Amino acid sequence: VYGVVRLANSAAQELFAAEGTDLPGLVGQSIYSLMPGQNLRQFLVDSVDGARSDTMKLHGLTFLLAVAPLADESGLRGFVLTLTDITELARIDRMKSDVMHILSHDLKSPLGTIRGFAELLGDSEVSREERLEYVEHLTAESDKLLKLIEVFLDVSRLESGRRRGQFLPVDLGAVAEEVLELGRITANQAGKTLALERPPAVSTVLADVNLVSRALANLLDNAVKYAPPGTDVTIAVKELEGAVEVSVSDEGPGIEPQEREHIFEKFYRAKSARDVGGTGLGLSFVAQVARLHRAEVLVASTPGRGATFTLRFNKPSLEEEAIGEQTVE
Repeated sequence: VYGVVRLANSAAQELFAAEGTDLPGLVGQSIYSLMPGQNLRQFLVDSVDGARSDTMKLHGLTFLLAVAPLADESGLRGFVLTLTDITELARIDRMKSDVMHILSHDLKSPLGTIRGFAELLGDSEVSREERLEYVEHLTAESDKLLKLIEVFLDVSRLESGRRRGQFLPVDLGAVAEEVLELGRITANQAGKTLALERPPAVSTVLADVNLVSRALANLLDNAVKYAPPGTDVTIAVKELEGAVEVSVSDEGPGIEPQEREHIFEKFYRAKSARDVGGTGLGLSFVAQVARLHRAEVLVASTPGRGATFTLRFNKPSLEEEAIGEQTVE
C-alpha cells in the first residue's frame, strides 16, 4: 500500500534494469521512483475500489498499465501492477490512422474537383471552350484516382504473389536513362536538376522491364519531392563483379536511423515526409519489385544530408542466359 515493490517477475526486472537498476535490487524499491512522472500515486488511489488500466510511456516504449487492488479479510494489502508492452500495436494503430487520413485526403481532393467541374458542365451558359477546359480537368483528376487505385492494387498483387514478372534481358542503363528523361520536366518545374551517371556498357540482367521502370520512377519521384530547390538528383548505374545496381541520390532531409526498418511498409511515412503529399505506397512497391527479382534494396542516409536508394540485381547465370526468357512467381 505504500508503493514498495514486494515481488517482481523476470520481465519486470529486465525492463527496469534497462535504466541501470541491478536485477536483484528491484524488490524493496519505491514504484514511484521507478516510474517517475506518471501520476502513479493517484492512479493507485483510484484503483482501491476496482481494477483500472491506462496506457503509458516508459523507457521509450508504450505499455498498457493495469492495476488491481490486492485485499483479504483484513483489508487492502497492496496492489498488483501489470505492464504489457503494446509498442508495436500502438505503432500499427497510428499507422491505421495515418492510412485513413492519407486515403481520405487523396481521394477526397480529386473527387471534390471532379464534382465541381461536373456541376459547371451542367450550366447551359458555359461556352464550348470552357467545357473543353473543364473536361481536361476532369480527365486529369480521374487519372489521379486511377493511379492511386492501381498502385494500391499492384502492391497487393505483388505481396500476394498474384502478380508475376515477365523476365527478359534488360539493360539497366537504358532503363535509367528513359526514367530520367520522363521525370525531367517535373524536376525542372520543381527547380531540381537531374543527372545520370552510367558506364558506356553494362551487363544485362533478367528483369521485368515495366516493373523495374516503375520502381525506379517511384524512387526518382520521391527524390524530386524531398530534395531542396536548386539541388541535383542523380541516377547512377554501376556494374559490380556479380551484380548490376542502379541508385537514386538526393540532397533532401534524409531518413532517421530508427525509421529505416519501417519505410518499406505500406502507408508508412517518415516524419520528414509527412508535410509532402503522397500515399506511402511507393517504397512498398519498390520493396515488392526487389523481392520478385530476388534483388536487394539498400538505403544509405545521413539525416539532413540526403539519401541514396539502391536496387542491386544479380547477374544471370549461364543457364538463365541460355533460357533468355522466364516467368518467375
